[in-house]
Amino acid sequence: MNVSVNCQHFMKAAPGETERSLNEALLLCAEAGFRFFDMATEDIAQAELAAAFMAENGLSVGQSHMPYNRYRREDYTDFAARVLRCAECARRMGSPILVVHGDEFDFSTDTFSLDRAREFNIRLFTPLADFAAKYGMRIAFENVFVEHNRQDTYRYGSKTEEICSLLEAFPRQLAGICWDSGHAKMSYGKEHIDALTGVADRVIATHIHDNYYERDLHLPPFMGNCDWPAFMQALRSGGFDGNLSLELHYDRVPEQIAPEWVSWLYRSACRLSKM
Repeated sequence: MNVSVNCQHFMKAAPGETERSLNEALLLCAEAGFRFFDMATEDIAQAELAAAFMAENGLSVGQSHMPYNRYRREDYTDFAARVLRCAECARRMGSPILVVHGDEFDFSTDTFSLDRAREFNIRLFTPLADFAAKYGMRIAFENVFVEHNRQDTYRYGSKTEEICSLLEAFPRQLAGICWDSGHAKMSYGKEHIDALTGVADRVIATHIHDNYYERDLHLPPFMGNCDWPAFMQALRSGGFDGNLSLELHYDRVPEQIAPEWVSWLYRSACRLSKM
C-alpha cells in the first residue's frame, strides 16, 4: 500500500508565523517522503497550479474530499453546485476518488428518518456519481459518527449498514467506502475492527487517524489506542490495495520543527503500511 496525507493541513501556521501556500505545503510533505495526497479545492486556478507543480515533482492526488454541509448549512442547491465545482477541480488534479459524507439532510424542510436520509443523499450525490462515471472516477462514502453534543441530529452513515444501503443505489464499480479509522472507533468502540471486517471488500479509500478518551482527535497512528495490527489485518481481508491516507486536523507545527515532524509522520505511515 502507498501512504498519503491531507497536505492542505500543513498550510496552517503556528501562532505568530505565516501560513504556507499550497505548493509550500506540498513541498514540505514531499521532502518528508510523501508522493500521494488527499487534496481538494473549489478554485480552478489553484487546482491547475497544483496539478502543474505535482507533475513537475512526481506527485499525485490519490483522493479528494468533497465539501460537506453538516456545519455550514447553506442552501442545498448552492451546496450541490459547490460539490460539482470541487469535483471538476479534483478531475483537473488527476484525482481518481471523490470522498463524500453521506450524512446530509435538510432538517429545516423535512422530518428526519433513516429512509428519508438515505433518499436525500442518493438524490444529492447522483449528479456527482454521474460526473465520476463520465470521467472514470469513483465516489467513496465516508463512515461518520454521532457527536456527543449533537444527539438531536443523527448522522446517517454512522453505521455500516447505512453506508451499504447507500451503495446499493450505485454500480459497484462506481461507489465504495472511505473507511475513517477514528470515526469508526467513535461509532463502534472496541467493536470497530469487526465493523471494518464486515465491509472491507467495499473499501476503496481511507482516512487514517488515532484517538482515545472517546474523542475525535485526529492523531497520527500509534498516538492513541487503536489496535493497528488488527486494523491492518481487517483492511487487508477485503483485498484493499489503495492509499493509507493520514487525515490530520488540529496541530499547528512551528516552522523550525515542521520538517522533522512531517518526516516522522511519513515514517509512522510507512510502518503502518507494512503491518
